[in-house]
Amino acid sequence: MPSLPTSFLEEGDFFRKAVKQQQAAFLPLGRIGQPEDIAKAIAFYASDDSAYLTGSYLPVSGGGEMK
Repeated sequence: MPSLPTSFLEEGDFFRKAVKQQQAAFLPLGRIGQPEDIAKAIAFYASDDSAYLTGSYLPVSGGGEMK
């Protein structure tokens, strides 16, 4: 099976990084969310700290919905 030239793969990495940087610049927090960010929100909802919340909406988006 033929493989892709290394330069093509490196170019793809460059464009992926550029797109991620562009997305991060759009967000008020200035970074792309990580799995830990989602996990912390889930842990909060699963904890007693959220016992009095009902039908609430907790966006884990770095503020993206505000723009």
